[in-house]
Order: sequence, then C-alpha cells, then structure tokens
Amino acid sequence: VGLPSDQLLLRVVDLPPVSDEELDGAIRLQADKFSPFPTDTMVISYEVLQKGPESMRVLIAGMKDDTVNALTARLRGEGWMPDRVDAMILARWRLLQASGKTAATGRQVILFVDDSTVEMIVQQDQIPVLFRCTELPADLHGEALASEIAEEVRHTLMSVEMERGIAESLSASVWMHGKDALPAGELNDVFSDGLETGNIDDLTAISQGLALRATDDEASRLNLVPAAWRTAGETKAFKRRMILSVVSVLGSWALLMLVVFGGTAFERWMLARLNTEAAQVEEPARIVRETRRRVGTIKRYLDNRYSAIECLREICELQPIGIDLTQFAYRKGESLKISGDAQNVEQVYDFKRKLDGAKLLKENGLTGPSLDARKGRYMFEIEVRLPGEESA
Repeated sequence: VGLPSDQLLLRVVDLPPVSDEELDGAIRLQADKFSPFPTDTMVISYEVLQKGPESMRVLIAGMKDDTVNALTARLRGEGWMPDRVDAMILARWRLLQASGKTAATGRQVILFVDDSTVEMIVQQDQIPVLFRCTELPADLHGEALASEIAEEVRHTLMSVEMERGIAESLSASVWMHGKDALPAGELNDVFSDGLETGNIDDLTAISQGLALRATDDEASRLNLVPAAWRTAGETKAFKRRMILSVVSVLGSWALLMLVVFGGTAFERWMLARLNTEAAQVEEPARIVRETRRRVGTIKRYLDNRYSAIECLREICELQPIGIDLTQFAYRKGESLKISGDAQNVEQVYDFKRKLDGAKLLKENGLTGPSLDARKGRYMFEIEVRLPGEESA
C-alpha cells in the first residue's frame, strides 16, 4: 500500500554509525524531536539511504495510528492485511531512478505538481537529503502558480544550504500533468544548471514503483505497518499453520488407520482365499505325492548302478591289505555300513581316503579307529551315503 506525502512526516537525518540493534532506539529519539505528536501514538519507520564509515543517512517516516488505520480500513474490511505500507513519493523517485531520469551528480530538485499539491525531493548525488509536501491555493494557475512554486523552492533550498552547504551544481526536474503546462521563467532563475519538465502521466503507474521497492533489501526499506497488525498477522498465520498441521496429522492418522485395518482385512481375505484353494487341491496333491513316492521306490529297486553287489565290488577293489571286513549292512536307497579291523590306524585312514575318491561311495563318515586290546587290532566303522539316496 502506498500513502500520499500529505499524510506522512518525512525527515532525512545523518546519524553516527550504530549497530542494527541500537538503530531503532536512535530513530525513536530523532522522531521525538521533529514530530508534533507523541511518538507512542504514531507508527515510526525508517529507511537507510546511505552508509559510510563516519555517518549514515536515514529517512525517518511517521504517521498517526488513526491515520494509517483509516486509510487502510477498507482493505482490512475486505479481509486484506497489508504486508507493507510505503510512501508514494518514494515509489515515484524509484521509477525515476529506474528510467535514468535523475541527475547522477550534483544537487537536484525533483518536483511533482499534482492539482494543488507539490511534492519535492532534494537529492545530492542521487541520495535524498529532503522530502517536502506543500499544498498550494487551488485558484493558482500559470505564472502565479510558477511564482508560488519558485518561492517554495527558494525557501527549501535555503534551509538545505544552511544545513548541508552550497552545491556546486543545481538542477531541477518538474513533473506535472501535460494539460497544466508550467511557465518556467521564474523557475529558470532559481536553477543555474537547467530545468527539465516532464508529463507526470508518462511515468509508469505508482504500483510498479512500489513493486520495484519491494524487491530491494527488506531489512533497510521503509514499512509503516503497525506492530499490532504484524502481531495479528503473525497470530493469524500461526493459527493457520496450526490448523494445517492438525489437519495434516489427522489426515495422516486416518490414512495410517486405513492402511493398517484395510491391509489387515485384505490379508484375512487373501488368507481365506488361499485356504479355500489349498483345500481344493489338498486331495489331488496327496495322490500326486503318493504316486511320486511309489515311482521313486520302483526306480530305486530297478536301478542296479547302486546295488549291493556293485557297492561290495567297489569296496573290495579299494580294500587295502591288512584290513578285514566283519560287517556289510546294505539297505537299498537308504544306507550302507561296513565294519572291520586293521593292523594299524594308517591302514584305516588309507581305506577312508580311497573310499572318498571312489565313483560310487563318495560321502563317508568314519567312526574310530579304536584299539581292541584283546585282539590287538584297531576296530572301525564307516557309514556310506549312497548316491541313490539323493533321488529318494
């Protein structure tokens, strides 16, 4: 929201460099010096125009709480809470800067003449040193209006020169409506370095100037939003965030419950379906398993590759001298155990190694050898896993 200059107090002051924490208090003290109203009944804001090693130039703006509330009541009544309250004259100055229509060096007076109001900016090397708004009699036109404006400019420049010295160059830029041509004769006598005029209607809308200022550094720009509005806005935003958080939590909880209970119900349905299918195939599966078992048994008994005679033949071929077999227990497709005795343990281990390398008898478990003192021989037992057992 942009406010007209006649509703604002605008003052440019030079302060010694202070920290950001101390600047607000210093601004309050300065505002108390020039404000005709108690500062506790006003909204005070500031904008840092220039920072130097020894001083800083600051624009202080103030307006009464009642004034800003009345000017923005309509917006607030429609549910709009202004985020920024700015000055329209600053928006116009920003538009001139953006279009390159301000003097780069020297002292320049910029005048905006609109109906019976004259807004004035005095800048030094593109840094404002003074803002002023003057109301003129409504019946002034032509030479009389130019004379009145020239007189106001002289008084203003006199106060600026007393405070900041005489400028080496002095120029002016006057903006007014095209239909209200301003005779420049008397104004030319004031400005030694030229006077430029422009149509205020040719300037881009003030709203664009406010938007340009909104893109500047937020920490250093003017904002006349009352503290109560900010608190109310923060409270409203906090409530909105809380409501959204609660809704989000409840929505997440409801979704979780839906997943949990819906997933459980789906799993129960799937389990019941699988149980039904299992019951339908249970009897056919039992028949198939029994048939496969019988086929496997028949295959084992018909397969002579792993018969008792073949196993015995291979054992006899591998049996070392000095080993006597005392037992040969064979069960078709199940197991084979052989027992015996030897003169020494090396003969037993040699027999075990040979069996491990045999064609048929590859997986062997040795028990012993243990010495039989009565016979004076080493007893052992070997359990062989028959190859036929893998297909059983």
